[in-house]
Amino acid sequence: MAKKYNTLYVIGYANAAGLLDAKNFNRYTFRTCLNSKMFGHAVAYFYSKRPEKKFYLLMQDYLFGHEMADAFKEGLKMYKPDAVIVDEVYHPLFMKDFAPYVTKLKGADADVLYTGDWLPDSDNLMMTMKSLDVTIPIANLYADMPETFRALGPAGKGMVNVNDYMITCDTPENQAYVKAWHEQWKKWGHPYNAILYRYPVTVLGSCCDQLYWFFNVVERAGTVDPEKIIATFEGDKYKGLTGVLEMRACDHQAVKPMYAAEFEYPNPWVKDAASYGKPFVVPAKYCTPPLPEGLDRCEK
Repeated sequence: MAKKYNTLYVIGYANAAGLLDAKNFNRYTFRTCLNSKMFGHAVAYFYSKRPEKKFYLLMQDYLFGHEMADAFKEGLKMYKPDAVIVDEVYHPLFMKDFAPYVTKLKGADADVLYTGDWLPDSDNLMMTMKSLDVTIPIANLYADMPETFRALGPAGKGMVNVNDYMITCDTPENQAYVKAWHEQWKKWGHPYNAILYRYPVTVLGSCCDQLYWFFNVVERAGTVDPEKIIATFEGDKYKGLTGVLEMRACDHQAVKPMYAAEFEYPNPWVKDAASYGKPFVVPAKYCTPPLPEGLDRCEK
């Protein structure tokens, strides 16, 4: 639709790398968030600095889930070639009963469960793990919703969230932003006074950081004319809340550092549950996605 109507479309949180491949790319679409390749490579780089070697992959059975698995395996070959994939399992979307999958996981000799599951599957997976007393740490992108880890309580300790924004990044800009957000939250009414919005946790913080970037591009372009915004956005570099964001000109994919935070208990964010610890920074050069194969404008 962006291509049909020559209208800008900014992808703020859809992560399948194939959305901007040679077949699907159009010059009116920009992705300001991470993609599946960036996530998988960043997780692998994080674990290359740690002792865990045996990984169990549990994914939703569609494009994104398969891309997340493939990206992680690619990353392990680059950064932790002695790692072992204990098993690789795919499940239907919107599962109500995770017991068979968690029972199989419980019997596996794995150090880490790697998953790309998002709501409601991520919540159902984690609550089933808690009910069946499965304590394998979870490396994830979306399994970090505040209501869920409050329900998990201290049992969430050791979970690893990886994202392109982290609330615990210790930059002056991010510290000021988190403080300002929380003070505003105290004034919000229903439904925005919910625990979900108390702090700008990963997805919320990331999307807002991206919007600030896009608005800044529009401001510098001095117009809402798509052609002039495209000219400004391609190849742009912007100092975000936690690091430098760059828009790769040929395929309109953001390139940026990534962050991994192991959940800790106790912590300053949630009194009765595990939550984000100090982030491990994955420099952009270790999680830069490859250029799309067959996209002519990337080969010139």
